[in-house]
Formats: sequence, C-alpha cells, structure tokens
Amino acid sequence: MKIEIAKGEAIKEVSDFGVSIGNNILIPGVAVAAVLRDDDGKIIGFAAAQAACHAAGSYISPEFRKKGYTYDLRMALENELKSDGIPVYFAIPNTEFERELFKKYGSKKPIKEQIVQIKEL
Repeated sequence: MKIEIAKGEAIKEVSDFGVSIGNNILIPGVAVAAVLRDDDGKIIGFAAAQAACHAAGSYISPEFRKKGYTYDLRMALENELKSDGIPVYFAIPNTEFERELFKKYGSKKPIKEQIVQIKEL
C-alpha cells in the first residue's frame, strides 16, 4: 500500500471515486487529497480538502431594502469570485433569516444544506 498526494488534474480520479460512494465533487485547482492505493493502484481510501470562501456578511440600510440591491450585490460578488477562480463559497448563518437570505440571492444554482465544522491548522 502507498499514500500519495493528488491535486490539480489528478484530483479528478479521486473526485469520480468519491462521488461514486456518495462524497462531494472535488474541483481541480482548489482540492487536494491524500490517497491510499493498494499494490495494484486501486484507491482504497482518501482524505480530501477543498478551498472555499466564507460569506462573511452583508447589509443594506433599511431605507434601501426591497429594491433588489441585495440581489445585485450578491451577483457582483459571485461574478468577482468566479473571475478570481473561486468556484464555491459557503455561509454559516446564525439565524433563519440569514439562512434564507444566502439561499435566495445571487446565482440561481441550488444551495447544499450541510452542518459545517471548522478546523484551524
């Protein structure tokens, strides 16, 4: 058995394997994985991490709410993130309002609801 590091385009094989067993898609360029292979090169285990940005907050003055500015701001932010090569970002909402706000504004791609754990390195 051998442990190797996969990143860049090599992450696709790990991603395909992971998706086949119910894990998330790993994105080349932002994911890295430690891969355990048997003597025939078959993946028998992996541990992966993927870079993402944290949605750190938003605000609109009360007198300017309900005019579409939140949507415009979020779209501008998401377009900038994409142009910077950042394909995913996440929120850790403190309230139901914040949860619904993140889900509602910005791109129309669906939100994946999960519990987040944070580990500082």
